[in-house]
Amino acid sequence: MDYQDMTIYWAYGDWEDVPAMGVSSKVYVDRQGTDETYSSLSIAQSDNGYVIEMEIYRLGYFRGTAVDENDMLVYTDDLVDMKGTIRYDSDHAVFEVTESSSGLAETGTTWRFPEVQGVR
Repeated sequence: MDYQDMTIYWAYGDWEDVPAMGVSSKVYVDRQGTDETYSSLSIAQSDNGYVIEMEIYRLGYFRGTAVDENDMLVYTDDLVDMKGTIRYDSDHAVFEVTESSSGLAETGTTWRFPEVQGVR
C-alpha cells in the first residue's frame, strides 16, 4: 500500500510479505477517476504459484494464493472464505468472486483494476 511517499507492506501471522523479500510483483489499481488509489491488486509470483493481495475500497483487505489455470489465476483467500478468478494483462486486471460464504462479497461480484501502477 502506498501512503505519502512511503510503501507499506503487510504481514499476517508467519507470512512475510513477498515484495519485501525482493520478489517483483505487478500492481493494478482503480483510482475511480481521481488522483487517489481506491482499490489495488498485487500479484507476486512465488515458488508454489502466486501471492495475491487486494485492498478493496470500503470493503477491506484480502490476501491469498493463486495458481495458474486455463490462462487465468484461480484464487483462494487466506483470511475469509472466498475464492475467485483473476484475469490480467499488461494494462488491467479483473477479479471475479466464484465462491463466498463470508458475507463480504457475493458470488459473481467483479472488481476491475483499469490501471497498472507498476512492477515492484
